[in-house]
Amino acid sequence: MERTEFNKQKSVGKAQGTATRQDFKLVACDMDGTLLDLAEQISAENHAAICELAGCGIGFTLVTGRIDRMTRPYVRQLGISIPIIACNGAIVRDCTSDAVLYRAAICPDDVREIVGWLKQRGYDHLCYTADCVYYPADSRRIQRFRDFNRFLEQEGEKTIALIRLNDQILNEVTDVVKILAVLPDRQAIDQTHQLLVRETDCLGELSDTTMMDIMAAGVNKGTGLMRLANLLQVDLSRIAALGNHDNDVTMLRTAGLGIAMADASPAARRAARYVTGSHDQSGVAQAIRRYILPNG
Repeated sequence: MERTEFNKQKSVGKAQGTATRQDFKLVACDMDGTLLDLAEQISAENHAAICELAGCGIGFTLVTGRIDRMTRPYVRQLGISIPIIACNGAIVRDCTSDAVLYRAAICPDDVREIVGWLKQRGYDHLCYTADCVYYPADSRRIQRFRDFNRFLEQEGEKTIALIRLNDQILNEVTDVVKILAVLPDRQAIDQTHQLLVRETDCLGELSDTTMMDIMAAGVNKGTGLMRLANLLQVDLSRIAALGNHDNDVTMLRTAGLGIAMADASPAARRAARYVTGSHDQSGVAQAIRRYILPNG
């Protein structure tokens, strides 16, 4: 992994708001609801602004709740060579070499506890590893991954292994890094939070109004960003982060500059220093040009 422009920086604690435009070395960007528009595309305006970052020697990478295989077409489109953060900080991966640089698995006993609880209540759920998604037989959410696999095939990318979850697999799998729970209402969300605190060493963060991302306690986008900063030897104060939902809060607070989208969740807006345009109005490009580029 090349470190080039990053090798002069040392990763230290957060210094929110201390960097000037000329100081930024890296932009860390969420995908869904932030970089991607309603059609899950990167707008021409966002693409152009990210290219402008490169011209100023500022790196760009993705920090997402997605399994990292789902980022690969976008990584290639943007020419990203810096490792990405996937599964809300549970995976740091160099897409150029395909090497997993960091992995934080959920305790297998906790996986069984959580899956059993979700299954008993009829809540759809998926279990992610670095390259695989396990799903219950009646999952509706898995169709998104089947559709995306067709897209990956068209793009010439490696597809995601989709494996039906059963009791035998549940007893054998040891590398689950994230559980996605699809929850119908606020009561279900609150009850799931209580279950996690009471029975497991895991925490859940909302990535959408009905989606809860469950990871091992202490694993989040903020800690993932800290690990990446250490790998790149870049000071956190030199990093700008963009996000839109609760699972972006730790990243927005950890980076030297946090920027939320106009349609971000209240928690994300509170965690950010600035608010930019919405994800469907090229808000990423607006933020880059207004707050990050040296001559903005």
